[in-house]
Parts: sequence; C-alpha cells; structure tokens
Amino acid sequence: MTGSTAASYLEDRGIAFQGVGAIDEAFALLEGGSVDAVVYDSPVLLYYALGEGRGKVQVVGNLFERQYYGIALPQDSPLREEINRTLLAINEDGTYNRIHQRWFGAPPVSTRPGKRRVPRSL
Repeated sequence: MTGSTAASYLEDRGIAFQGVGAIDEAFALLEGGSVDAVVYDSPVLLYYALGEGRGKVQVVGNLFERQYYGIALPQDSPLREEINRTLLAINEDGTYNRIHQRWFGAPPVSTRPGKRRVPRSL
C-alpha cells in the first residue's frame, strides 16, 4: 500500500512494486492474478487469508521486518495501568495466544529471548 511501512521496506531495497491506495485494492489485484504477492502488515494478511481470502490466497515465507503496535492514551491517563496489567495477565495466562490463533490462524511472534516464533508473511 502506498505510503505504508511495507512500501518503504520495498523501496529501501530497490524492489519494484505496484502501490495501491487501500489494502482491499491489493487483495483484488492478487485474486485477479494481476500481482503475484501482497506485502503488508502480517496481522492484516493473516486475517484476510483466514477470512475473506480463505481458499483463494495463502500466507507464505517469513516475516520481513518485525514491527510493534501501541495503544495511544492521553498523558497521565488513568487507563494506562489497567491496560498494562490486563495485557500482562492475558499474555501470561495464554489468552493472548488463543485470541491470536483464532483471528490470525497462527501463533504470535514471541518477544521473549529464545522463544522466537516467526509467523508467515505474504
């Protein structure tokens, strides 16, 4: 997608690609045979392949580049500690892994040293 971190990744490496304005355009090009692959955020690709793209596309290969997501809150938000505690709890009790498996069809990438699992990327 034009302007995305995936586009920057490809540009930085001199890899030619067809940019699109929205990820749905990329999926339509892929399904229509106009492009051979879509490079984008792994969770988006996994979700699409498990849902609307099931049986039509597959996610292959390794993650090109690890990226992190965040939750933006106002400075000194009273929700910060509750969110952090909840994220820690669901990570420790396995809930996060079950949610990730359900919605993305693959285990999450571990951030713990020695426990690295790389999801497939398209």
